[in-house]
Amino acid sequence: MNTRTTVIIPDTVTKIKGDAFRGCIIKHIFIPDSVTFIGAAFCGVPLEEITIPGAVEFIGFSAFDGCSALEEVEIKTSSKELKIKSFAFLNCSQLRSINFPDRLTSVDREAFKGCTSLKEVDLPDSLTEIRLRVFEGCTSLEDVRLPSGLEEISSGLFRNCTALSSIEIPAKMDNIDSEAFKDCTSLESVTFLGSLRMISDRAFQGCGALSSITLPDSVEFIADAFLDCPALRSITVPASAREILDHAFGYRYNSEKDEYIKDEGFVIYGYRDTDAQRYADEFGFTFVALDEEEPILGDADGDGKVTVVDVTNIQRHLANLPVSKDFNERAAIITGDVLDITDATYIQRYLAHLPVPDGIGEAIKGRVGFDA
Repeated sequence: MNTRTTVIIPDTVTKIKGDAFRGCIIKHIFIPDSVTFIGAAFCGVPLEEITIPGAVEFIGFSAFDGCSALEEVEIKTSSKELKIKSFAFLNCSQLRSINFPDRLTSVDREAFKGCTSLKEVDLPDSLTEIRLRVFEGCTSLEDVRLPSGLEEISSGLFRNCTALSSIEIPAKMDNIDSEAFKDCTSLESVTFLGSLRMISDRAFQGCGALSSITLPDSVEFIADAFLDCPALRSITVPASAREILDHAFGYRYNSEKDEYIKDEGFVIYGYRDTDAQRYADEFGFTFVALDEEEPILGDADGDGKVTVVDVTNIQRHLANLPVSKDFNERAAIITGDVLDITDATYIQRYLAHLPVPDGIGEAIKGRVGFDA
């Protein structure tokens, strides 16, 4: 085994090829400006930091794979384009800091997978291609900025990034691919800025902190993207959504029994005569039409006022008896997400001028019940 604390590469070298330093114990290495290519030269080498010169155009396949002591990477700017190839920094578990210069154009698959100490990623607008699972398993990653021109979030790109709490989807984004944010358990906020057209299978599966989603007006296709999101109680779907697949949202998946479990009380906000309404009707979810006048809270029979007839309609509905043809379950739910006899009691108290939750007799304004 070759043990040297520091290595200085001479400026006559233009390429550092595979296995050049494999098995060496090196903590610091100085790479000259003459180098344009770095291959799989440092696999498993205990480097602590590295500076990539501006002349480097390729950080090659597995270049720093398994450098578990590597904490900091500085990539110099220049006019030369830079590509980071597959597995380049795979499992660099101590990597805390890396800059991405505006000459970076592509990052190949799993390049930073398993970099469990990486907290921040600021990707330049020059970057137009990010392959699958690049940041998968970066469990400390809290802050991500995506390039403004990026058109696809590739499969598994941020899978199991358990510290990521928010993400902004750029305006030119066309597709969020399968499992892109799967098991991002701290993800609370997703902001869509523009032209997203497709959300692929299980893109947000297991995002347990996600409580609501408003999809942009450009969305056309939604696969089973929001499975196993227990905190997700509602979703707003635009009229542009022409195809919503089974179990797209409002369901959990039991892998042991291979069955889907419906989330009771889930609400779909959308537009009449669209696939969102079809989905809600087919699977028995509450549908709130955004293109109709808001109902009055407590007006269960839809006649525009709150009366004892509304109490009777609720009681009959709960007893599975016929109700008024314009019965509106959404208007009947005073508290919580599911209609029960307590809602009828609140209306009776309202009619008797007794204390009740605020809002009875007023337009609901997009809400489905609330806590007393």
